[in-house]
Amino acid sequence: MGAAVTLGVSGWRLHGVRTGVGRYLLNLIQHWTPELVADQFSSISVYSPQPLDPTELPLPRGVSEIVRRSKLPMVAWENVRVGPSARQSVMLYPSYSRPLVSRGATVVVTHDATMRLHKELYTRRDQRIYDPLYGWSARAATLVITTTYAARDDIARVWGVNPAKIRVTHLAPAACFRQLPAGVDRRSLRARLTGADEPYFLFVGKLSGRRNLPLLMKAFAEFRRRSDHRHR
Repeated sequence: MGAAVTLGVSGWRLHGVRTGVGRYLLNLIQHWTPELVADQFSSISVYSPQPLDPTELPLPRGVSEIVRRSKLPMVAWENVRVGPSARQSVMLYPSYSRPLVSRGATVVVTHDATMRLHKELYTRRDQRIYDPLYGWSARAATLVITTTYAARDDIARVWGVNPAKIRVTHLAPAACFRQLPAGVDRRSLRARLTGADEPYFLFVGKLSGRRNLPLLMKAFAEFRRRSDHRHR
């Protein structure tokens, strides 16, 4: 039987207003129940720049917290306070980059390659700093996780990452996005929420260039031009 494998996780993104990466990480951790991970890791530790609020973010049984206090930005904190001293077998970095120094294996989540593919969406400063950092991190990581096969191909192509070490793990909806029970009156619910019992379009996400809302609006306008379907 091999040596026990321990997992460390960079939890910087769990603090403050959680955007996509923070919510992604939160859902990962909350689903790491003992029953799910017992055969994979002997222990899981979440590194944090300040203590997590257990009432707002309770960790599952078997997941512990290691506080490395600092007010540094994420990249600096991971490089100074986490990477060189973390002793877990594997470290998971959920936000595109890993520290320059790491004792064990590293897994980097590279959600997409938009930093390289769509430079117009980022400042020149961000391009100079993060484009080379993201590319190096993906190449230097033991394993890369991304969310779609298209993203995998982009990451391999534009940053020269070996595709054999990129794993595609599709995103799943939050628990609140689920089919309604059979007893729910869908027509009255739709009327209450949208003001009419008609089909409707719903966009869920923040208004940023990466979401390509102009293209979505053009598609919606084309739908209206070609169709006489009533909608909200």
